[in-house]
Amino acid sequence: MALIFSGANPDFIHDDEIREALENNFANTTEGPKFVHIDFIYTPYATTNHASFLSSIISSLGSQSTNLKKNYSSYDLVLIPGPKFNTAIETIENPVKEIEKLETYYRQTTISEDGDKQIFVSEVSKNEYTNPKSNYTDGDKNYQFIYWKEEGTITRYVQKVSLFMDYSYELYDIRNNFVDYMLSFDRSGDRLDLEFVQESYVGPANLQPEKLRNDAFYMAGQDIWYLYKIPTLTNPYQIIDTSYNQINENGRKLFRQIRLLPYKAK
Repeated sequence: MALIFSGANPDFIHDDEIREALENNFANTTEGPKFVHIDFIYTPYATTNHASFLSSIISSLGSQSTNLKKNYSSYDLVLIPGPKFNTAIETIENPVKEIEKLETYYRQTTISEDGDKQIFVSEVSKNEYTNPKSNYTDGDKNYQFIYWKEEGTITRYVQKVSLFMDYSYELYDIRNNFVDYMLSFDRSGDRLDLEFVQESYVGPANLQPEKLRNDAFYMAGQDIWYLYKIPTLTNPYQIIDTSYNQINENGRKLFRQIRLLPYKAK
């Protein structure tokens, strides 16, 4: 099997540990091939798109070249970067409408005494509004209370967007000079979650927020590299790796797939 990679480092990290882990897995099972060997083949940046990888593999099938970097015909399987490798992926949701009600409660207190009146207006809690004070008399003073509320409405449209880098690989069966797709191995960088909001307000001026958001909604294909810093991986081609002598999930997935390979006579 060949795993093709590129990048600034021509050495695949933990290659010996990965090779040993795969070999040990097959040595301890009665299913699948008797043994597996994996080569890590470095390819320059100039040929690191999916179409170039496939073209190079197809052109080498049946070739008698002894140059390992150009001849894949001696391999049964190849694991290559997928068609969207190192591409920013956009997950764009449609704007969702939200309604926010703004309510403020007031009490007018009128104090009457000997024909004179004093009027005070104050803001009160919702609890007092729903459980108002009763009018009462205290000596020569008469207390009267009037309650009311003012309402405003914020209409909000919220759009959620996630951006992330795709570092997926694809596995191909190239036995007998055919190139057959088998399955994908997913890998991506951390997501950059964005939120775009457009707001409008209807109601009394005293309840209107100081600022209303009026973001431009995200459009697919805009210049995201210029506008946003999407997280990237230090070793984007490290689709298979080991940690504490244990192979990662994609390595286990590869093992399971090879174990189920149908036999093809040479």
